[in-house]
Amino acid sequence: MSLDFGINNLLSGAMYDGTSFIHSGRQLLSLNRYFDKTISYYDSLSDAQQAAKGVKYPKQSKRVSVLYEKRRKQVHHFLHTMSRAVINTAIEHGVNTIVVGDLTGIREEKNFGVITNQTHIPLTFRGK
Repeated sequence: MSLDFGINNLLSGAMYDGTSFIHSGRQLLSLNRYFDKTISYYDSLSDAQQAAKGVKYPKQSKRVSVLYEKRRKQVHHFLHTMSRAVINTAIEHGVNTIVVGDLTGIREEKNFGVITNQTHIPLTFRGK
């Protein structure tokens, strides 16, 4: 089985027998965008309130901390269920070897623009 990671199609896979599958990444992009905008709103609200009180270096509000933790948990759950589905597919087809595409330099020296940066930059690619 070979796997290739992307942005809109988070994971594309192909088996040795010719069958293939795609796991969409749009739900993850939507999740990141929602949390980025919500966190930004509450963070600016908190900063404005603290600035009105004369706080020079505002602290992160509890609400923003909770939102960061909630996003982390939802992303973790999404990626875990996707990886579990890939492993189940591999077991069903009797696959012993999984080959993963190279992720080094996937976002280096790219000028995405303002709109594309909102969707692509928050995604974490960790190559080990």
